Amino acid sequence: MTTLTLHKCQSGLRHVAPGLLLTAAIALITAWLGNLPSVAQLGLGALTLAIIGGIILGNTLYPALHTHCDEGVQFAKQKLLRLGIILYGFRLTFQ
Repeated sequence: MTTLTLHKCQSGLRHVAPGLLLTAAIALITAWLGNLPSVAQLGLGALTLAIIGGIILGNTLYPALHTHCDEGVQFAKQKLLRLGIILYGFRLTFQ
């Protein structure tokens, strides 16, 4: 790998890292909440909690974080979410 290519990768990672960390934190928190027995009794799974959490954060805190996190959130939304849906579909097919 050339120095220029390595520099571009590091620069790109710096721009996407805050948004990826934000989306990973939302995913981990909602997965943890979805496994709590009291929340599971309400019929709320991690996916439902992630959607609700995303709506709440997107309308309250995210406008202040937009300038720092947008590239990573867009990457997660456009690439990682699609990959997750594909992998989830494979899981359903193989079961």
